[in-house]
Amino acid sequence: MRNGLRPGAPLATIAHTPPMPMDALFTLPLVVYTAPLLLAVGLWLLTFLGAFDVDADVDLDLDLDAADGLEGGWLSTLGLGAVPLSITASVFLFLFGLLGLLLNVTGWVQPLIGGLAVAGASIATVGTARLLAPAFESGEASRSQDLIGRTATVRSNSINASFGAATLKLPNGDRIEINARTAPGEPALAYGQQVVVFDYNPDANLYFVGALDDDAALPEAPSRTRLSS
Repeated sequence: MRNGLRPGAPLATIAHTPPMPMDALFTLPLVVYTAPLLLAVGLWLLTFLGAFDVDADVDLDLDLDAADGLEGGWLSTLGLGAVPLSITASVFLFLFGLLGLLLNVTGWVQPLIGGLAVAGASIATVGTARLLAPAFESGEASRSQDLIGRTATVRSNSINASFGAATLKLPNGDRIEINARTAPGEPALAYGQQVVVFDYNPDANLYFVGALDDDAALPEAPSRTRLSS
């Protein structure tokens, strides 16, 4: 017996089950789903009130995206690369919590409920991100060329010709994260180092950066044909 229901109880029985007490939402096992749902709602409220910026510098180590050796990374492969991580994460948390709470009325065992909640939330999050991606991609394309010549800070462990990420401050004060690379043959740039953006490849959505050194000439960016191959 779980939540007053027998496993596999008929739908008619489930439909007439009395509402669970509110305090049950904050005890195990339901709190596992209540907490992420409330966290997502709280994040959305903070964003609406202007207390949180989806483009803010969250100081993440983005080597996770670059470690697979793919230019676009695994997030781009799933269709998540264009949408800010704060949005995709909050959507997943909300859907995971909501599905978990709804599935608990079935009386099924918790591992099954948790697995279904994760699977359902993951599929729905990918679908939502792909629907939102064009809006973010169009905004990114319009400002990409404007970033050339601006300074940025290395935010991954390092930036080399294969992977890396940097944060850049826009004129309005917002900070954004960009996929950054050095030109082939150039030395790696260390975490926290100041760099300058000198070229952009729209096909791969990559910015080429070099060390911020007024006495050194910036290297030449590799051809887009070579990057796409």
